[in-house]
Amino acid sequence: TSRGASIQRTRFERFLGLVQEGYEQISEDKIDKAFLSGDEFYDLFITTSERVVRTHETEKLEALRNAFVNATTTEGSRGPVKEIVIRVAGDLSATHMIFLNVVNGRESQFSMEEIQANENYTNLTHVGAVLKNPSADDLEAIGRDLIAMGLLDNWSNGRYGGPNAVESRFALTRFGRRFVWFITTPVDDPQVGTR
Repeated sequence: TSRGASIQRTRFERFLGLVQEGYEQISEDKIDKAFLSGDEFYDLFITTSERVVRTHETEKLEALRNAFVNATTTEGSRGPVKEIVIRVAGDLSATHMIFLNVVNGRESQFSMEEIQANENYTNLTHVGAVLKNPSADDLEAIGRDLIAMGLLDNWSNGRYGGPNAVESRFALTRFGRRFVWFITTPVDDPQVGTR
């Protein structure tokens, strides 16, 4: 329909504006110019565009923009992770993104005392404090969804590899940290989010 085409065009144009803003945040020497001139760039652009036209959520559009821009840098263009990130980011909701940002934000602020006391995790209370009126069932479902995608792990499971994981405690996986780097605002330092 013409309404559907208009919505898609508006979303795509908004995305292009966001991409331009993203490239303004990183220095030109960080862009992988060889990648930009290859077929793989075209495939990445099409894959990202297909996801962009299917969302109205600002957080998701920004995450897709960040993943796309970071995927074209010398750090992000190597290997298959960029395509996985675009696919997964396209499947997440804004609430998923907020949940991940809460976990990532807490992980970057743990004190040595919290680490030594094995209290360096994020629980549903931490996430619920940021989201507006979430039900416990919704939070648990989102946490389990992020675990199923390989972005989070049960904190106890991730720590000890045992069957007695506490289901309301979460930590980023290695892929989760890399994913957060991709969906975070493009910056010149590729180590942001890759601890």
